[in-house]
Amino acid sequence: MVSFFLCASLLGLLFAGVPVAISLGLASVLSIVLFSSDSMSSVALKLFTASQSYTLLAIPFFILASSFMSTGGVARRIVHFAVAAVGHIRGGLAIASVMSCMLFAALSGSSPATVVAIGSIAITSMREAGYTKEFAAGIIANAGTLGILIPPSIVMVVYCAATDVSVSRMFLAGILPGIMAGCMLMATIYVFARLRNMPKAPFRGLVVIRDAFLDASWGLFLVVVILGGIYGGVFTPTEAAAVAAVYSFLVANFIYRDMGPLKGEPWRRSGETLAHTLRRNLLVMMARAVPALFHRDTERVLVEAGKATIMLMFIIVNAMLFAHVLTAERVPQTITEWMIGAGFNWFTFLLAVNLILLLGGQFMEPSGLLLIVVPVVFPIAMALGVDPIHFGIMIVVNMEIGLISPPIGINLFVTAAVARMSVVDVVKAAMPFIIVLFVVLIIVTYVPVLSTIVPYTLMGLEPLGFNHTLSQGAGEILHRHGVAGPDHRGAGTGPAEVQRGDVRARRPHRLAHPSHGPDALCHGRHRPLPVLGRSHPGVPRRRRDLDRAGREALARRNADQHDDPHLHAGRPQWRRGRMARACERRTI
Repeated sequence: MVSFFLCASLLGLLFAGVPVAISLGLASVLSIVLFSSDSMSSVALKLFTASQSYTLLAIPFFILASSFMSTGGVARRIVHFAVAAVGHIRGGLAIASVMSCMLFAALSGSSPATVVAIGSIAITSMREAGYTKEFAAGIIANAGTLGILIPPSIVMVVYCAATDVSVSRMFLAGILPGIMAGCMLMATIYVFARLRNMPKAPFRGLVVIRDAFLDASWGLFLVVVILGGIYGGVFTPTEAAAVAAVYSFLVANFIYRDMGPLKGEPWRRSGETLAHTLRRNLLVMMARAVPALFHRDTERVLVEAGKATIMLMFIIVNAMLFAHVLTAERVPQTITEWMIGAGFNWFTFLLAVNLILLLGGQFMEPSGLLLIVVPVVFPIAMALGVDPIHFGIMIVVNMEIGLISPPIGINLFVTAAVARMSVVDVVKAAMPFIIVLFVVLIIVTYVPVLSTIVPYTLMGLEPLGFNHTLSQGAGEILHRHGVAGPDHRGAGTGPAEVQRGDVRARRPHRLAHPSHGPDALCHGRHRPLPVLGRSHPGVPRRRRDLDRAGREALARRNADQHDDPHLHAGRPQWRRGRMARACERRTI
């Protein structure tokens, strides 16, 4: 009853035109007041704890960095570099637009920001080169969605905050799918260009490419700062977002000087020596550092970033409250029971999740939809053996398609405003290219190695977070139905393994060999088999943990043998004691 009222009230409020955040919060509060045994104090507590997430702190900084990059002329320099690099190919300006979106996506983490920054320049340039306005708008609307797939990505941060998955691993997982999606879009454009004999620019030489790259290098270096700092161990993803915001402010105000108190002032004046140029610019930047913080351009950027942050965080905290009610009422377990009873396995489950997200993406903003659906489907996915990193990338690709799906796709409205077209015309222009994103979705869904190979190769397996407790209830249902899920190699995993996380249950015949018993654990010869594509709390991952686990297992076995002499009948007592003493002498 509570579940039905919660979902019915949410859908009713959404279709009545109530904002997403208010719909989520109001439906949750009404369900608690009218039906649930929880007190109203749980509402305040959940809202407070949701807003205290350290992971979510990265969102306002990434939004601020994106705002400085969009305002500071970085997008214009990136477009010039992309045109110089690939503009000589047939349809090269359109291909350069996709390349520019990919590069800017690695700086902003936001899809609408990518459309605004690149589209305002690329659409005008394509129109002047002879492309139709519809073709240019369709390309930008689709290529702009790469802003949430290529790291860093705000949607990935939201997914990690909701599921306790590593942000660093999610960023690495988006690299290959993002590059693949961009390359497929560029290949499709090239085919269209050959069929329609679209224009191409003359090759302007390697010197022009070098100069364009150097001009854009200060902005592109932000990718090195963010990703290099995270994976080099210099700072965490949240700290990387703060560093990116400060770096973007400095580049926009003091390097490119497209905003702030030094706007329009050249770096070098005519007849000025290099030494005098460096000394003058250093003194000017030191003198204008404090005024730049309070300049009207900086204030405008801060206000716009603050509005976007407040809107998104309000959606997130209310969605967390909605997820709390779902979990308290055991809605995920109920849905799991129904799906398993209906014969769903991991393959059909992923198909069903794609259909749900594609349908919901037509009516809701990505972060809100993600926070509504993920608390329900994530425990089921974990119980069925779906990798959490792979599952997150699949959801992000669905969010991409939702951004350009009528009637509420955000990119459609942003592109229509940038291109000065009606939303209906933008929808018609974007439809031929959306097929490419559907192909990307199919590949990402059923080829999980594309998402997992980079993060697991560089950073190891994903440690289990708090959502393992949510998946245990679904695991019990799977155990009762005898359903198996795939592990990271695509092999079947028994329901007992899903429930217990027992690595030995998959290949029990290997334990018959003495080297795989507790003695082997003591001497470090055991190699634990990963289950579900990630580590389990019961699986020792380091040599030190193997030794400790071996000593404990051996001590328990020796205690049992001491209590029951029949268990070690025929086995020399001195050998058992020698092994125990050897383990005790080992140091960690």
